[in-house]
Amino acid sequence: MDIVKSGLFIAELRKKKMMTQKELAELLHVTDKAVSKWERGIASPDVQLLPKMSQIFNVSINEILRGECEETFLVNNIPNQTQSPPLKEDSTKNKKKYYNYNHIISIICSILFITAILVCTICDVAINKRFTWSLYPISSIVFTCLVTFPTITFGKKGILYSLIILSISIFPFLLILNILIDKTIPVFLIGSIMSVISLVLIWTMYFIFKYFHNKLHLAFAIATASLIPTYFIIEIALHFLINEPLIDIWDILSLSILVIISVVLFVVDYFRRRAK
Repeated sequence: MDIVKSGLFIAELRKKKMMTQKELAELLHVTDKAVSKWERGIASPDVQLLPKMSQIFNVSINEILRGECEETFLVNNIPNQTQSPPLKEDSTKNKKKYYNYNHIISIICSILFITAILVCTICDVAINKRFTWSLYPISSIVFTCLVTFPTITFGKKGILYSLIILSISIFPFLLILNILIDKTIPVFLIGSIMSVISLVLIWTMYFIFKYFHNKLHLAFAIATASLIPTYFIIEIALHFLINEPLIDIWDILSLSILVIISVVLFVVDYFRRRAK
């Protein structure tokens, strides 16, 4: 094993993954100084870390030890054979497969949404000779389609667009429901207040997971803890809006579960950090 060549290969793979030495170190539960020594050829990674590194970089253990990709090794050892860099090819192929898969899912979902709208419309018009109850599911299906379509089509990259669409379209959707439903029920007022609270929570969780994307236990712990004050705010709002009791046995049980889950996640994250 040529530790210098292997170290340069590890550095190349890390950069292609758009990772810092610290991020790689956290995934392997080592220090960033250890990663720096590997890449400079001063030391080599522990044998027990190789399977994990193989998974992270999507290469074999032999390739890490040899310091080059299998395809590159074959090119260098078989005369008159030309081959383009495998890492870029694999990355391009994976991206194409990923987008093709997402496009297939989006097409299937679109067909299901359209079918559901047509079924509701046909049944309602056939029975009542006009639009009655079908307006409720149709408006809900259209709203769901608008919100979920970016995430279904673009995966993680579409989550932000879904949140933006949700934040913008939720209030017109509630207004439409308010027009369709009995006017004695303040759907828009109650729904708008609950939506504002929920949107604040959802955006908070989005930024929590974005900031702590390499520390999932900590992210889940903070996100779970943020549910506790949100729960109280919702209960207070419902108390003033519809005279809902401020707290009952089910509220106590729910809050207790949230507290336990949050504490457990914080403890797990603490010991994982300490083990490093």
